[in-house]
Amino acid sequence: MDIDSNRNVAAYRGRRSVAQFGDMISCVTDRGLIRSWADYDGYGCYCGLGGSGSPLDETDGCCLRHDNCYGEVMTSGLCPSENFVYIVSYEYISRYCRTAQATLYCRTAEEYGFFDGLYPECAAAMCKCDMEGALCFAASSYDKDLKSYPKDTCEKQTQHE
Repeated sequence: MDIDSNRNVAAYRGRRSVAQFGDMISCVTDRGLIRSWADYDGYGCYCGLGGSGSPLDETDGCCLRHDNCYGEVMTSGLCPSENFVYIVSYEYISRYCRTAQATLYCRTAEEYGFFDGLYPECAAAMCKCDMEGALCFAASSYDKDLKSYPKDTCEKQTQHE
């Protein structure tokens, strides 16, 4: 897929991955950007900072998988440092946002040009983590009773799924 030649496409470039993840969630869940952050930050045992115990539902499981994906990229050597995963900018295409046909596409490392950044493998991997997380949210139910869930009640877990 050519990132520069599609109509009805929004290509995001130059923003940090945390903000880009919010944009992806907003696109595929029919929530606005602010609402997507407000709804998912602090949801269940794994959405937001930290996490322990067992995921409370599918959506919480999405957050656990997203955390694990970030962890894998952090230790993969694709990025210059572990914390770089939170600031790397990546390129992706979003189509038909806030409709049932919403789609996301991450540029592969090979599709980045010389001037697109020094760490295309890192950017592509982080985009994939965020895209999979956003699509997981879109496919999962949302239980408003799990918003602002008290994380101190989550069981301590020694191994992630």
